[in-house]
Amino acid sequence: MLMVCRFKQMFNLKIPSRNFPIVAILFLSSIAAAQDANVAGAGMTDYWAEADKFRSNVMNERAELSIRYETELLSMWGLLLDPTRLQTDNDFGESREIIEQGRSVVEKYESIFLVAFDNSADQVQDLKLTEAEKRRVVSAYERGMAQSKLVHQEIWQIEHQKVDEIEKLIDLLSDNRDSWTVDGNRILYSDQELQNQVNECIANTGALDREQMRIRKAAIEAQREKAAMN
Repeated sequence: MLMVCRFKQMFNLKIPSRNFPIVAILFLSSIAAAQDANVAGAGMTDYWAEADKFRSNVMNERAELSIRYETELLSMWGLLLDPTRLQTDNDFGESREIIEQGRSVVEKYESIFLVAFDNSADQVQDLKLTEAEKRRVVSAYERGMAQSKLVHQEIWQIEHQKVDEIEKLIDLLSDNRDSWTVDGNRILYSDQELQNQVNECIANTGALDREQMRIRKAAIEAQREKAAMN
């Protein structure tokens, strides 16, 4: 009996667009902790307005990068996992080329995000603050980003693992070309073991996505608790 898997339900690959709220929370918590008597009184409103401008610029930069990354990568995975394309990719050469392109996209944006982390503090020089106030903003940003960079490193490591799982799935289909066929948007299996292995790849990808969500949530909660204690 033929077995069915719907490709359109295969992966949940909403990647780093959910990362950038961590930047805001860690940064704002660090800014709050950095307050002292020298940033009080009549100048407090101006200080916070300028600090918020910096935060917004950082957030917007991360959001734009996230959208670019997600759009570029998901367009590749959508093409890779299109059943009609898979059916006509006889030697799976095109599929493997798409996987390598996807891997390159992950590596490219991982590097871009890292550079953005390192360079964002330079934007403080454009704020209408005293040099002492600018140093406070930078100090708060750097404290928050030290933790945020660690979180992002974990997230990007999982992104690489997702690519590996997709590659495993493509290898399974390539190595067992006679054990499946395509019907519309479905792939039909004639081998239960193959379907089990494909489902395992799908389950692994879902587990990786949930682990990313767990890491983000834990980082945010930890920083909130730390801020509440200050």
